[in-house]
Amino acid sequence: MKKLNNSIYTCFLLALVVLAQSCKRDKLEDFGAKEGIPASVSVKGLSGEIKKDAENVRIPVEIQLSSSASQAFDAHVALDDNAVTTAIAGNLLPNTLLMPGGLIVVPQAVTVPFGTKSAVFEVVISVTALEKFYFSGKKVAFALKLTDVAKGNTIDEKKHTGIISVDPMEVIAASAMHAVSIANGGGGTLDVSGTSNYVPSVASIGIPLGVSLSGAASRSFTVDVAVNSDTVAVLKTNGVLPADAVIMQRGEFELPVQVAVDQSSNTAKLEVTVSSETLLKYRNNKIALVVQLTGSSRHVVHPVKRTAILLIDPASIIIANNYK
Repeated sequence: MKKLNNSIYTCFLLALVVLAQSCKRDKLEDFGAKEGIPASVSVKGLSGEIKKDAENVRIPVEIQLSSSASQAFDAHVALDDNAVTTAIAGNLLPNTLLMPGGLIVVPQAVTVPFGTKSAVFEVVISVTALEKFYFSGKKVAFALKLTDVAKGNTIDEKKHTGIISVDPMEVIAASAMHAVSIANGGGGTLDVSGTSNYVPSVASIGIPLGVSLSGAASRSFTVDVAVNSDTVAVLKTNGVLPADAVIMQRGEFELPVQVAVDQSSNTAKLEVTVSSETLLKYRNNKIALVVQLTGSSRHVVHPVKRTAILLIDPASIIIANNYK
């Protein structure tokens, strides 16, 4: 009787093992069938909050699936400048400029996890690149398109491209904006006369203009400097400068063509030097000199404060310093 009970118990265990193995096979077969179900993939566009740190602006972009991913796969994306230019030309993106592709970092492939219906990835634009558009008063836009999806999934041909627009003035606070300006007289007229706005020496005067950077200082950079003599005639016509103001010629003053701003600094020296000989030459006139910052290796140049209009009164300076 004991042997019979053992035999029945053994048969019962075997039946349980067979049943368990059968269930496992059924589950694997069901899973295998689901692996073959493709999803249609599309670009949704901006997803969530744009984030900014000291160096970069990070823009979250989402791609969507028509159904949950039956297995993890990669979706490949690329920039599509033509989609943006076409939308701008068709007035679908008013007051918007194309963000050049060379300023944008986009991942070549985005991994969509198993069981999800979407995936979010980041597009990165440097802060300095976005700052270039700050004073334009316009938004900037770029487009992303799906170029390939793996594991048998397909691209939604009607939604394969998404356009994302960004307002630089919303992302970058005015207090954090980096802009290069002329520190003394930038954006206006600097009266250089008597003992004001210059430093005298035995045979010349130095007019300190200086270069300043708004926002937090970081890396070193250079600023290009030039004289804009063509503007003088316009300023005379508009009454900004006296009609009898003269323009100094080359060799009658000194001005560096480039200024270097050191790392972690917001200022650099920029000075115009005028010899006493030049002042004596033009003692019966006023001298006009328009100094401009024409570019920077890293930061945007302020559209207004990039220019200083110098109006020099030689007669009063000669008397104050006893130049002969």
